[in-house]
Amino acid sequence: DSVRYQASLGSRFDDIDWHNGTDPVISLGRRLTAYNSALLPVRNLTLNHTPLELCVFGDAVVTFTSDTSNPGGYQAHISSLSDFEAPKPGPIVDPAGLAYTPDRIEIAANGTVLLFSQSHQSVFRWDPATQRYTQSIPLIGAPSFTAYTPVDNVVYLAYSSGLIRRLDLNDANPVEEPFSILATPPRGLSTAGSFVFAVDGSG
Repeated sequence: DSVRYQASLGSRFDDIDWHNGTDPVISLGRRLTAYNSALLPVRNLTLNHTPLELCVFGDAVVTFTSDTSNPGGYQAHISSLSDFEAPKPGPIVDPAGLAYTPDRIEIAANGTVLLFSQSHQSVFRWDPATQRYTQSIPLIGAPSFTAYTPVDNVVYLAYSSGLIRRLDLNDANPVEEPFSILATPPRGLSTAGSFVFAVDGSG
Protein backbone atom coordinates (compact mmCIF):
# COMPACT_ATOMS: atom_id res chain seq x y z
CA ASP A 1 0.00 0.00 0.00
CA SER A 2 2.82 2.40 0.84
CA VAL A 3 5.14 1.26 -1.99
CA ARG A 4 7.98 1.31 0.56
CA TYR A 5 10.75 -1.25 0.98
CA GLN A 6 9.88 -3.71 3.75
CA ALA A 7 12.34 -6.60 3.79
CA SER A 8 14.73 -8.81 1.86
CA LEU A 9 15.37 -12.53 1.85
CA GLY A 10 19.08 -11.76 1.77
CA SER A 11 19.63 -14.48 -0.80
CA ARG A 12 19.06 -15.34 -4.41
CA PHE A 13 17.03 -18.51 -4.93
CA ASP A 14 16.09 -21.09 -7.53
CA ASP A 15 12.49 -21.59 -6.39
CA ILE A 16 10.17 -20.42 -3.63
CA ASP A 17 6.91 -21.45 -1.96
CA TRP A 18 5.17 -20.51 1.28
CA HIS A 19 4.35 -22.40 4.46
CA ASN A 20 1.00 -21.30 5.92
CA GLY A 21 0.88 -18.62 3.25
CA THR A 22 3.33 -16.36 5.09
CA ASP A 23 6.64 -18.17 5.74
CA PRO A 24 8.85 -18.56 2.65
CA VAL A 25 10.79 -21.72 1.88
CA ILE A 26 13.45 -21.29 -0.80
CA SER A 27 15.79 -23.58 -2.69
CA LEU A 28 19.29 -22.63 -3.78
CA GLY A 29 21.26 -25.50 -5.23
CA ARG A 30 20.93 -28.39 -2.78
CA ARG A 31 20.07 -26.19 0.19
CA LEU A 32 16.55 -25.43 1.38
CA THR A 33 16.02 -22.52 3.77
CA ALA A 34 12.90 -21.90 5.82
CA TYR A 35 12.06 -18.34 6.88
CA ASN A 36 9.66 -17.05 9.51
CA SER A 37 6.88 -14.54 8.86
CA ALA A 38 9.33 -11.69 9.56
CA LEU A 39 11.36 -12.95 6.55
CA LEU A 40 14.28 -14.06 8.72
CA PRO A 41 16.03 -17.36 7.87
CA VAL A 42 15.61 -19.77 10.76
CA ARG A 43 16.33 -23.32 9.54
CA ASN A 44 18.16 -25.12 6.74
CA LEU A 45 18.18 -28.53 5.10
CA THR A 46 20.80 -29.83 2.68
CA LEU A 47 19.47 -32.34 0.17
CA ASN A 48 21.34 -35.08 -1.68
CA HIS A 49 19.92 -33.77 -4.95
CA THR A 50 19.44 -30.43 -6.71
CA PRO A 51 15.72 -29.76 -7.12
CA LEU A 52 14.19 -28.25 -10.24
CA GLU A 53 11.15 -27.01 -8.32
CA LEU A 54 9.69 -27.15 -4.82
CA CYS A 55 6.19 -27.07 -3.37
CA VAL A 56 5.09 -26.84 0.27
CA PHE A 57 2.02 -28.74 1.44
CA GLY A 58 1.42 -28.30 5.17
CA ASP A 59 4.69 -29.33 6.83
CA ALA A 60 5.80 -31.35 3.79
CA VAL A 61 8.32 -29.86 1.38
CA VAL A 62 8.20 -31.65 -1.96
CA THR A 63 11.10 -31.20 -4.36
CA PHE A 64 11.19 -32.42 -7.95
CA THR A 65 14.04 -33.75 -10.08
CA SER A 66 14.17 -35.22 -13.56
CA ASP A 67 13.50 -38.95 -13.69
CA THR A 68 16.57 -40.38 -15.44
CA SER A 69 14.78 -43.70 -16.02
CA ASN A 70 11.78 -42.01 -17.61
CA PRO A 71 12.72 -39.25 -20.08
CA GLY A 72 10.42 -36.26 -19.64
CA GLY A 73 9.23 -37.56 -16.28
CA TYR A 74 9.87 -36.32 -12.76
CA GLN A 75 10.70 -37.78 -9.37
CA ALA A 76 9.23 -36.30 -6.21
CA HIS A 77 11.22 -36.19 -2.97
CA ILE A 78 9.39 -35.45 0.28
CA SER A 79 11.01 -33.77 3.29
CA SER A 80 9.43 -32.40 6.44
CA LEU A 81 9.96 -28.98 7.94
CA SER A 82 10.81 -30.85 11.14
CA ASP A 83 13.91 -32.14 9.31
CA PHE A 84 15.21 -28.58 8.96
CA GLU A 85 17.80 -27.47 11.54
CA ALA A 86 18.97 -24.10 12.77
CA PRO A 87 22.52 -23.17 11.68
CA LYS A 88 25.04 -24.31 14.27
CA PRO A 89 28.15 -22.47 15.46
CA GLY A 90 31.57 -23.97 14.93
CA PRO A 91 33.71 -25.62 17.62
CA ILE A 92 34.87 -23.64 20.64
CA VAL A 93 38.36 -22.20 20.08
CA ASP A 94 40.72 -21.83 23.05
CA PRO A 95 42.55 -18.51 22.58
CA ALA A 96 45.13 -19.15 25.32
CA GLY A 97 48.53 -19.04 23.63
CA LEU A 98 46.89 -18.40 20.25
CA ALA A 99 48.65 -15.87 18.01
CA TYR A 100 45.92 -13.67 16.54
CA THR A 101 45.01 -10.04 16.00
CA PRO A 102 41.48 -9.03 17.05
CA ASP A 103 39.38 -7.48 14.30
CA ARG A 104 37.48 -5.44 16.89
CA ILE A 105 37.73 -4.86 20.64
CA GLU A 106 34.85 -3.85 22.93
CA ILE A 107 34.43 -3.49 26.69
CA ALA A 108 31.35 -5.37 27.89
CA ALA A 109 29.00 -4.03 30.53
CA ASN A 110 30.60 -6.27 33.20
CA GLY A 111 34.12 -5.08 32.34
CA THR A 112 35.03 -8.14 30.28
CA VAL A 113 37.04 -7.39 27.14
CA LEU A 114 35.39 -8.74 23.99
CA LEU A 115 37.87 -9.71 21.28
CA PHE A 116 36.36 -10.44 17.87
CA SER A 117 38.33 -12.77 15.60
CA GLN A 118 36.90 -13.14 12.11
CA SER A 119 39.43 -15.77 11.07
CA HIS A 120 38.57 -17.94 14.09
CA GLN A 121 34.84 -17.16 13.82
CA SER A 122 34.79 -16.48 17.55
CA VAL A 123 34.26 -13.89 20.23
CA PHE A 124 37.01 -14.30 22.82
CA ARG A 125 36.41 -12.93 26.31
CA TRP A 126 39.19 -11.66 28.59
CA ASP A 127 38.67 -10.96 32.30
CA PRO A 128 41.00 -8.10 33.37
CA ALA A 129 40.44 -8.94 37.05
CA THR A 130 41.76 -12.51 36.79
CA GLN A 131 43.98 -11.86 33.75
CA ARG A 132 42.50 -14.94 32.10
CA TYR A 133 40.29 -15.83 29.18
CA THR A 134 36.76 -16.91 30.03
CA GLN A 135 34.45 -19.05 27.87
CA SER A 136 34.80 -18.28 24.15
CA ILE A 137 31.72 -17.88 21.98
CA PRO A 138 31.86 -19.70 18.61
CA LEU A 139 30.01 -18.03 15.75
CA ILE A 140 27.97 -19.48 12.90
CA GLY A 141 30.22 -17.85 10.30
CA ALA A 142 32.68 -15.04 9.73
CA PRO A 143 30.83 -11.72 10.12
CA SER A 144 31.82 -8.75 7.99
CA PHE A 145 31.07 -6.29 10.78
CA THR A 146 30.35 -6.46 14.51
CA ALA A 147 28.94 -3.97 17.01
CA TYR A 148 28.15 -4.11 20.72
CA THR A 149 25.68 -2.22 22.89
CA PRO A 150 26.35 -2.18 26.66
CA VAL A 151 22.80 -0.92 27.24
CA ASP A 152 21.34 -4.32 26.31
CA ASN A 153 24.62 -6.30 26.57
CA VAL A 154 24.07 -7.59 23.06
CA VAL A 155 26.48 -8.17 20.16
CA TYR A 156 25.25 -7.64 16.60
CA LEU A 157 26.96 -9.39 13.70
CA ALA A 158 26.44 -8.46 10.04
CA TYR A 159 27.22 -11.10 7.41
CA SER A 160 28.01 -10.73 3.71
CA SER A 161 24.55 -12.07 2.81
CA GLY A 162 23.00 -9.02 4.48
CA LEU A 163 21.80 -11.05 7.45
CA ILE A 164 22.31 -9.46 10.88
CA ARG A 165 22.31 -11.77 13.89
CA ARG A 166 22.21 -10.86 17.59
CA LEU A 167 24.14 -12.48 20.42
CA ASP A 168 22.68 -11.84 23.88
CA LEU A 169 25.53 -11.92 26.40
CA ASN A 170 23.02 -12.03 29.25
CA ASP A 171 22.42 -15.68 28.38
CA ALA A 172 24.54 -18.30 30.11
CA ASN A 173 25.33 -19.84 26.71
CA PRO A 174 24.86 -17.13 24.07
CA VAL A 175 23.72 -18.35 20.65
CA GLU A 176 23.25 -16.23 17.53
CA GLU A 177 19.67 -15.44 16.53
CA PRO A 178 18.46 -13.77 13.30
CA PHE A 179 17.72 -10.08 13.85
CA SER A 180 17.32 -8.37 10.47
CA ILE A 181 18.31 -8.57 6.80
CA LEU A 182 19.72 -5.73 4.72
CA ALA A 183 18.75 -5.19 1.10
CA THR A 184 22.37 -5.64 -0.01
CA PRO A 185 25.65 -6.73 1.67
CA PRO A 186 26.66 -4.62 4.69
CA ARG A 187 29.13 -1.75 4.49
CA GLY A 188 29.10 -0.84 8.17
CA LEU A 189 27.45 -1.54 11.52
CA SER A 190 27.19 0.48 14.72
CA THR A 191 25.01 0.92 17.79
CA ALA A 192 23.73 3.88 19.81
CA GLY A 193 21.92 2.91 22.98
CA SER A 194 19.36 0.29 22.01
CA PHE A 195 19.43 1.27 18.32
CA VAL A 196 21.35 -0.56 15.60
CA PHE A 197 22.58 1.36 12.57
CA ALA A 198 23.52 -0.59 9.45
CA VAL A 199 24.83 0.67 6.13
CA ASP A 200 24.38 -1.15 2.84
CA GLY A 201 24.67 -0.29 -0.83
CA SER A 202 20.97 0.29 -1.47
CA GLY A 203 21.29 4.03 -0.86
